[in-house]
Amino acid sequence: MDIKSEQIEAIVKEVLANMSSSSSASPATTDKKIPKTARVAMLTALENYEIKEFPIPELGDDDILVKVEGCGVCGTDAHEFKRDPFGLIPVVLGHEGSGEIVKMGKNVKKDSAGKPLKVGDKVVTCMIFKDNPDVTMFDLNKQNVGGADVYGLIPDDDIHLNGWFADYIVVRGGSTVFNVSDLDLDSRILIEPSAVLIHAVERAKTTGILRFNSRVAVQGCGPIGLIVLQFFVQWVSKIS
Repeated sequence: MDIKSEQIEAIVKEVLANMSSSSSASPATTDKKIPKTARVAMLTALENYEIKEFPIPELGDDDILVKVEGCGVCGTDAHEFKRDPFGLIPVVLGHEGSGEIVKMGKNVKKDSAGKPLKVGDKVVTCMIFKDNPDVTMFDLNKQNVGGADVYGLIPDDDIHLNGWFADYIVVRGGSTVFNVSDLDLDSRILIEPSAVLIHAVERAKTTGILRFNSRVAVQGCGPIGLIVLQFFVQWVSKIS
């Protein structure tokens, strides 16, 4: 099924309605039935999505299968939809997502912060570190890490379930993943944009651009800009 740009608003409204109803559902149990296939919204050409259905692959020992509960729409998604500046098409977009673990490989015990993981937990994820699987989340605030893929920005491959604009997503071994079961869905979806601003602030601090008594201008007041402003308001109130 082809989806043109004029139909996007109606689709988004339908997705949000489904998210609202699913977020109030009862917690998952370990015996919840997993379907054999999953649907994705595949960007197959500029300004053109197709709903495709693929078999859910067998998980590796370090992989996690997550049932998608919701996902934000980033400016990067809009750029890809209109111009594909990264040359990713065909691609399943969506990198501001969250969902529920429905299946795990036998080696998966803890998240990237050392918190235990189990089926039914709510998680977020973003990056796969291909070149250095031992890199930690704390390293990201001190250096630019190469050789990383971002879920929702991975060109289509034999797994297919690589972005959050889907029923399910496969979180591969070596990925960052965090147990955020204590947060509601809206808060979980804001984690990725919040992480972007924290990374920017930490990079600015470690490089000396941002110092005590610095005057800061925030250019652009979209969701990330607004969260940045709120962050600085809270930061100033704590050090004043």
